[in-house]
Parts: sequence; structure tokens; C-alpha cells
Amino acid sequence: EDRIKLAVRLESVWSDRVRYMVVVYTSGRQDTEENILLGMDFINKDSKSCSIGMVLPLWSDTKIHLDGDGGFSVNTAGRTRIFKPVSVQAMWSALQILHKACEVSRRYNYFPGGMALTWMGYYESCIASDQSSINEWNAMQ
Repeated sequence: EDRIKLAVRLESVWSDRVRYMVVVYTSGRQDTEENILLGMDFINKDSKSCSIGMVLPLWSDTKIHLDGDGGFSVNTAGRTRIFKPVSVQAMWSALQILHKACEVSRRYNYFPGGMALTWMGYYESCIASDQSSINEWNAMQ
């Protein structure tokens, strides 16, 4: 059973778009906590439904860096994603949760191709955001 640990609203380059970084976790095959990040997109502020635009695993090599501009980057398995929460309080909440999740990934040595995070494939198959939203998740700046 997958659960949401945290959802943080993010800034968007599009004024009407609403984006969230969501930390999802479950108890994996080894009965240990496993975490992934989902990028969720609402087309506008009044939207009642959302879509997945990004899936990022938290492997044992995950690094988190503050960018000095009210945001932070997450780098794992050669992939970097940038997140800019709408408030400083939201950023600190996200950083606390992410650091704890990464600690678990390191403790149990989660790596690509291993036994951990196999359930992530389901979310990857559900990526359905429009291309401009996906491009925004993949942006490096």
C-alpha cells in the first residue's frame, strides 16, 4: 500500500499551472521503507484532477543541494531535478523529509536494478501530463 508522506506546492513558469512535488512511500520487498518523488500537475487553479509528469526514485546515491534561490536540486542515478517550493516553510519541510528518506535509501543500499523500488514502474507507466509540463519537470535551470 503506497502512501503520501508529503506534498509541497512548487512554483511554475506558467502563472496558471499548479505543480506539486509529492513524496510517496511503501514497504518494499525487504519490508523496508522505500520512497519516490512524483511530480503532479494541475492544468489550472480550478482543476479537480491532476496528472503525473515526473517520477524520481530516491536511490542510495541521492544528493540534495540548496540552489540559493529558494529551491533545491535532487540528483540520483545521473538524473537531476530542480524544485522551487512556493514558501521557505514548504522548502524546509521538504528538505527534512527528503534527507530522512535518503538516509533510509543509503542504510539499505537501494540501487538501480536491485530489489528496491520495483513498484516505481507503475507510476512511470502513469505519466500522462502534457508535454510542456513534462518539459518543466525535466528542466535543468
